[in-house]
Amino acid sequence: MKVDIDEGTLNKIATITGGKYFRATNNSALKDIYEQIDKLEKAKIDVTQYRKKTERFLPFAIIALALLSLEFLTRHTLLKGAIT
Repeated sequence: MKVDIDEGTLNKIATITGGKYFRATNNSALKDIYEQIDKLEKAKIDVTQYRKKTERFLPFAIIALALLSLEFLTRHTLLKGAIT
């Protein structure tokens, strides 16, 4: 598939930014480009590890709901006339 791109401008951008411009026209050229990029890569990349976290909010929410329910029931049944 023919693609119209401004290679001159892309080369200038690469030169100004200190990078390199690559253009792959087929799979073998793309493979060669990846090999060149791998040779240029000098920085080590740290692997990010993920841990599964558990929520600790639910037990406290259940206790709070139970205490609020107990307070509501007590206020509207046993202590209905005592609290003014």
